[in-house]
Amino acid sequence: MDVPALPRAAGLGLAITPHIFELRACEIAVEVVIGEGIRFVVRLTAATRASGTAAGLVDARAAAWSRHREDTPLSIRIVRLGHPRAADEGLRIGTVRRPPRGVRKEDYARKDIYDLWFPNLSPSEALLKEGMHAEDERAWKIFRRKFMAEMKASGARRDLDLLAALSHQTNFSVGCYCENEDRCHRSILKELLSARGADLG
Repeated sequence: MDVPALPRAAGLGLAITPHIFELRACEIAVEVVIGEGIRFVVRLTAATRASGTAAGLVDARAAAWSRHREDTPLSIRIVRLGHPRAADEGLRIGTVRRPPRGVRKEDYARKDIYDLWFPNLSPSEALLKEGMHAEDERAWKIFRRKFMAEMKASGARRDLDLLAALSHQTNFSVGCYCENEDRCHRSILKELLSARGADLG
């Protein structure tokens, strides 16, 4: 059986690509990719193919997705790793220097720790040790100043720019283990992302 020719999604200016992943006697299940990685499934029966409504089904799904995206706020959440996720939180990124101790790697996501380890935006090992003893306002200000300096490095700046830009495209979160956000580097990341125009939830 041939996959019906599918035009560009009506009114969206997005290229669509069909891929058969299930073939039955009277039905084809087609995974459709719209633009850059947006996927859904259209099931085409013999009647659907004969009537030429396949493209209409794709256009309807694409338009519905577009409306959903426009109506759904996108943002970065700043979270404490290990706390339960929000329903629409998206990918959870661990901006921490070390993975959690005593937890199997395959359990990180299941236990709401993180989906992706991203130490690029965590304090250096030396500064982390210093920050663990920043118990008063003076010590915190010193930690903050040093971490801000680390985040001015070219690699860190590019990573922050990337996350700020992604916040306008999808939901995700960044976080650390610290209980008190006000004394955690994630509060500084929040400030740096905000300064770059990120959408913050």
